[in-house]
Amino acid sequence: MDTENLNSNEQKINALDELFFNAFEVNDGKDFNEMLQFINKFCYFSPFNAFLLYTQNQGLHIAMTRGKWSRYGRYIKPHSKAYVILVPFGPVDFVYVVLDTFGDNTFLNQIPQELYDPFFTKGEMDSYLYNRLIENASAHSIFVKEREMFNAAAGFAASGDEYFLIEINNHWGLNEKFSSLVHELAHILTGHQGTLQNSFWDSRKHLSHETKEIEAESISYLVCSRLGLKPASEKYLSTYVKNQYEFSKISLDKILTISGYIEQMLKPYFRPKK
Repeated sequence: MDTENLNSNEQKINALDELFFNAFEVNDGKDFNEMLQFINKFCYFSPFNAFLLYTQNQGLHIAMTRGKWSRYGRYIKPHSKAYVILVPFGPVDFVYVVLDTFGDNTFLNQIPQELYDPFFTKGEMDSYLYNRLIENASAHSIFVKEREMFNAAAGFAASGDEYFLIEINNHWGLNEKFSSLVHELAHILTGHQGTLQNSFWDSRKHLSHETKEIEAESISYLVCSRLGLKPASEKYLSTYVKNQYEFSKISLDKILTISGYIEQMLKPYFRPKK
């Protein structure tokens, strides 16, 4: 393993997290929770892009690209303020708020519900998403099986020499199985369980139990909430808020990027990261 390169990557991540927390004061549970709620509200952007919008204007409600506004018959006014987001395989794109658009007033009189209430279709988890996540996890030598456990147990992850294993309680409903799967995947993909020879992530086994749980629960909360599900993560995270846990100890970069990666794993055209 290239130790020098590994240390360099870790330094970059630490620097990025330091920038996040120092610049935007996400240092306590209240700030952290507000940030998660904002990211959930913009579920049509990646978690990372939603966070970028949060850093630029925490009061945003509806923001879309020039192209998406045109689908609603609205166009961007000259000299309007643009908010920056990142795009895959490219530099940046820009989004605008409704006050900086003109055109068809039908939109203003009846704003589409999916824009101001992104969870209006919430309900039960579709089994094909659960099965697809299991299938795509195998691309990283992560294998999932259900088995009988005590009712209180949701699931757990373990590592072997050449694979990771996630076991899920088969007594639970589909929503609970899915959120447990995402939680255990988060533990693995953030390096809490170490690495295999071909893992794209770094080992972070040295972290405290509390830090690992907050990162995994935050990822599960974002992924599930942005699908319209209500996981138990919110109540779980609130205990750390009440206990005044130092949220600057977690990696916000890992939470955002791994949440986005798991969302990609739910798509049929998923391409595993090497």
